[in-house]
Amino acid sequence: MRPTIQVVADLRGGLQQLPLDVSHNASRPPDPKEMYAPRGHEGALDPDRAIVVGNRGVGKSFWSGALIDEDTRRVLALAYPKLNLASVRASLGFSGDDFSKGAAPSANVLRSLLEKGIRPETVWRSVLLKAIDRTWESESFEKACAFINEHPEEYERAMVAADARLRREGVKQLLVFDALDRLGANWQVVRELTRGLLRLSLSLRSYSSIRAKIFVRPDQGDDRLVFDFPDASKLRAERVELKWSTTDLYGLLYSWLANSTVSKGAFAALLKGVKLELREDMGIFALPEAIKSDERAQADLFTVLAGEFMGNNHRRGRTYTWLPNHLGDAHGQTAPRTFLTALKVAADRGVHDQAMAKKQAIDHHGIKEGVQRASQVRLDQLAEDHVWIRSALSSLSGMEVPCAAEAIIAKWRQDGLVRKIRKDVESGKYLGPLELQAPSASEGAILDALTRIAVTEQRSSGKINIPDIFRVAASLKRRGGIKPPGK
Repeated sequence: MRPTIQVVADLRGGLQQLPLDVSHNASRPPDPKEMYAPRGHEGALDPDRAIVVGNRGVGKSFWSGALIDEDTRRVLALAYPKLNLASVRASLGFSGDDFSKGAAPSANVLRSLLEKGIRPETVWRSVLLKAIDRTWESESFEKACAFINEHPEEYERAMVAADARLRREGVKQLLVFDALDRLGANWQVVRELTRGLLRLSLSLRSYSSIRAKIFVRPDQGDDRLVFDFPDASKLRAERVELKWSTTDLYGLLYSWLANSTVSKGAFAALLKGVKLELREDMGIFALPEAIKSDERAQADLFTVLAGEFMGNNHRRGRTYTWLPNHLGDAHGQTAPRTFLTALKVAADRGVHDQAMAKKQAIDHHGIKEGVQRASQVRLDQLAEDHVWIRSALSSLSGMEVPCAAEAIIAKWRQDGLVRKIRKDVESGKYLGPLELQAPSASEGAILDALTRIAVTEQRSSGKINIPDIFRVAASLKRRGGIKPPGK
């Protein structure tokens, strides 16, 4: 594959169009042209699997928004025909947004209802009632809760009737919940409301056409106190982990290039050179299966874009594998936002060797700069959910990893990190790590929390390592590793 100078330029232009900020809110559905449906995400969109667990930036809010929008749901129905999403009618149950429409209450409304002594499960039943019965759509949540408490038999009959109606219409009603860490100002409230929501979700199994889809963070998905009710194990057994494989990430990239106004012609020409073609459906160009799932085919394309090696030869690694390896967290997972950010930065930097700039869109120098920038973006993203991470990592600035756990704990103790986090939590600035909830918990609990959310890992030697994606932005050192910006 020897692309023309114009094809190379257009591909670089498509990479430069990659968004630096591709965060999403469940109440604002994505553009259908932004959609890419990895094969492994089918379970996350299955209406019959209630709990989806994923770290910040892996697509929880993206899929929440896609599920509740009719246009994007039609696109998903083509990608996942077994799920029968064309027959789904979905609405938002909670997104942490004060301006959500329909049946989704704000955190302030939830707080008000709880202060009036209304049980969390009743609160969520009122959300369901407003979503499923149009006669209640314009009524207040408080009035709906009162009806459920004072007329339980009538409420149950209404739900049975609604389920029967949906079944006759061939429709499945789905209520989608996202950003559950924003349910309240402290973990006690968040846990109570989450537990009530899970209990409601379990009770919906008695209906054939009403379901809940609940997107949660890893710490919430692993919180045993949230699941301390009868039969909760049934929900935990069917939970789905939202993950991106290397082929998923490159499929996302190539789907973007195929649908970008700048690069779609160039990318189509590139595929034509290897006797592959894009398929258009509903105005969206879909990748051939080989470019979605075949690592060799994907790697060959990326070699055209970026060259084969991260230097002059194979000793420094191949670009196709090097990039996701250096963007992965402690569980080996790379967030799609992070991946796209690194590539955009690499394209913006350009290829300074004029001869090579005519042959490839980006080079290994730009990829390394992209990883530096992506590290800061990734840390910023995760800190939106876990604000305390900034204090924990900044305390370690200048240290070299891997290192002994005792060295990390000693530094935190010296800086009074536990005291600082507890003070911030008590003043209502943010939610602290769940592991620090016990009064006797100390610095080791913070390390446990960082391990849970894949910021740290314990090596077989017993030493603690921090992957490049967090290490670089936190100004931590590693012998032979990528240097932090400005170092």
